[in-house]
Amino acid sequence: MFPHASDAGFPDPVADCSIDDYGAIGDCRTLALVSRFGSIDWWCTPDFSSPSCFASLLDRGRGGRFALTPRGVRQARQAYLPDTNVLCTRIDCEGGALELLDFMPVPEAGGPGGDGHAPQEIVRIVRCVGGEVVLHALFDPRPDYARAGCRFELAHPGQWACTGGGFSALLVTSLPLGPAAQGLGGTVRLRAGERHVALLHA
Repeated sequence: MFPHASDAGFPDPVADCSIDDYGAIGDCRTLALVSRFGSIDWWCTPDFSSPSCFASLLDRGRGGRFALTPRGVRQARQAYLPDTNVLCTRIDCEGGALELLDFMPVPEAGGPGGDGHAPQEIVRIVRCVGGEVVLHALFDPRPDYARAGCRFELAHPGQWACTGGGFSALLVTSLPLGPAAQGLGGTVRLRAGERHVALLHA
């Protein structure tokens, strides 16, 4: 276990990380920082100079995050898939292991959205690659440097509309999320070969 893991066995995705524990994903307009625990703790949108939507890296209590955090973490490491901007986070846990792929599609130059005005997407794919893993998901955006709250509306099964502080997004996911004390949350048990996908459209 990492040193500051919670009593429930889920690591605090910020307290256990230093700045060199983050990998970056981006689309040439902005970027997000993904911790080795699977938590997006920084993302500003739509540009590098825009206000943040996730900023737990700066304020773990109020900043907001998008965490896919397993229970009983033993070891975690990150690397990019060869010749891509796809970040692969491999997390070994007490009962198994999971792999998390994170990336932001880059609009093709000269194609639709190539002028920099295309909607932005964050794609997250989590897959159990051995044994059995309990995963906690938390989607807690805090727009405008956490000065604004968000409203969540279930548009369709597995599709959550999120608005607030000038921010508007649609989260499409197979994860079993529902209203939580902060944002949307849920816990799921994954066995080897099982996976979930989350697409955030902003």
